[in-house]
Amino acid sequence: MDNILWVIQQNLISDEEYSNITEALSVSHISWMPVKIIPFTDRLEGIEKIDISKNIIAIGSTNLINNVYKQNIWKPGVFFDPQKFNYRNWGEKYKDFLLNNDYEITTIEKLHKSFGKKDLFIRPLHDSKSFNGQVFTKKEFLEWTSPVMSYIKPDTEIVVSTPKVIKKEWRFLVIENKIITGSLYRKNNKRCIDANYYKKALEVAKIAANIYSPHSVFVIDIGQIENEYRVIEVGCFNAAGFYACDTKKIVKQVSKYVQKQRVYYHE
Repeated sequence: MDNILWVIQQNLISDEEYSNITEALSVSHISWMPVKIIPFTDRLEGIEKIDISKNIIAIGSTNLINNVYKQNIWKPGVFFDPQKFNYRNWGEKYKDFLLNNDYEITTIEKLHKSFGKKDLFIRPLHDSKSFNGQVFTKKEFLEWTSPVMSYIKPDTEIVVSTPKVIKKEWRFLVIENKIITGSLYRKNNKRCIDANYYKKALEVAKIAANIYSPHSVFVIDIGQIENEYRVIEVGCFNAAGFYACDTKKIVKQVSKYVQKQRVYYHE
């Protein structure tokens, strides 16, 4: 795979994630190089050393992924399209399998006026990681979004639903509608990393991936509520945490897919 180059962000991602992915690449004899985002800028340190004639796969923070997508110089660069990874898009596609199937889309400003007495789960509409999805009381929400405390704009679109008690949460990697590897990452709302996953969770991930794929390569999270297994969300592969997923399998299978597609990237 001499024409494949993985570009891995060295800063602003966890040391564990960086170590796992770079070790898997090295062991698999797949070329890679580190880059750094210069703090408080969109500039990359080390970008001048990148051979853009190669098929490049970027791994890093949301900031890096958004910039690679917008500049559209590296091919494929990232497996991302902001419209397809928008909750409004995939939420409708997975509706029958969606964990938060009672969701509504609104804005910060509108929710200020309509937030009732019951707690609400709130997350960003876009796959931007502008804030972490979480359960808010009305008081917490008003404090968090106050002009003094918040960096979130009043017209920011958000997804609102009733809180759910999720027993376990798994992440799966999908390539061309096929599940490649998976990992448990949360149990009873606490971090719990385990390479083993329930057959039922895998089955729902397979069904969902065949119903709709926002991209040829992406991650999908499945949650268990009582005895039901449902889709929590989908996300961009290039900015996702891999937890206990098989990283060697990830780098080999993604590289193999890109190798197969190379004529389309550089025609």
